[in-house]
Amino acid sequence: RNSNPFSLALALRNLAVYYEISDDIQSTMLLLIRVAQIYSEYFEEGHPKVAQSQSDLAKCYIHAGDIYQARVLLLQALNTYQNLGGDLHEDTGRIFNNLGLIAQEEHDYDS
Repeated sequence: RNSNPFSLALALRNLAVYYEISDDIQSTMLLLIRVAQIYSEYFEEGHPKVAQSQSDLAKCYIHAGDIYQARVLLLQALNTYQNLGGDLHEDTGRIFNNLGLIAQEEHDYDS
């Protein structure tokens, strides 16, 4: 029987949430990387599932202290959400908020 990659991605994302709650950032990151790979394989760039997986992974990178990689992923997700729903869409706003938190953390108010 063939496995459903979307069911696998959902299961991995749910497991990542467990590891995140347990403060196991490395395991969380590995799982979220795999989720992002699955969605990127089956959906085109610009699909909301790809953007959501980028956003989830970016949050993990923030917790791990890799602000550069987090920003890269958030900007990719932002581009998708702006194209899909414009600047006033709630997902666009969430990404702007996360980028603002990064800028605040770095005291970079020009970004």
